Amino acid sequence: MSLASENERVPYRLETDIQVLNIRLSGFKGTTPSTSVYFTKEPSQEEREAAEDFRRICLITSVFMDPDDPDAHTLRRFRDEVLEKSRFGRTVVRWYYRSSPYWVAVLDDMPVLSNILRICVEAVVFWLEWQAIITVVTWLLVSVFLGFSLMSKRGLVLN
Repeated sequence: MSLASENERVPYRLETDIQVLNIRLSGFKGTTPSTSVYFTKEPSQEEREAAEDFRRICLITSVFMDPDDPDAHTLRRFRDEVLEKSRFGRTVVRWYYRSSPYWVAVLDDMPVLSNILRICVEAVVFWLEWQAIITVVTWLLVSVFLGFSLMSKRGLVLN
């Protein structure tokens, strides 16, 4: 595929093996002539509003305010690697996306609740990231507690 400028004074040319190139016809700006062509796209007002609507639809993105937040990535990975692999998980994901717009609207009116939810979500993310270590430590603590409980019942604990 070849993409070239129609203006002889602006000698842009792009040759590529890409078979499909999706470029909108408006909103692009090119740089001055160089060995490379750079295009930037200024989003239209409609595109900005659509992006804001999408942000508002996703509850977690709304809570974190940044779709690139590492915690949001952890939750997406959990969705893709765990929830999407079971029928129950897929049902949970569908419910989440259906109910998110309602909860986003509720949280917009209640910033304190939004902060509480963020703390809860951060705790879930912490557990997801550290679940193996948390599980081992929990089992160790439970084992020690049960061991001491059994030993004290049998009178084997030194006072």
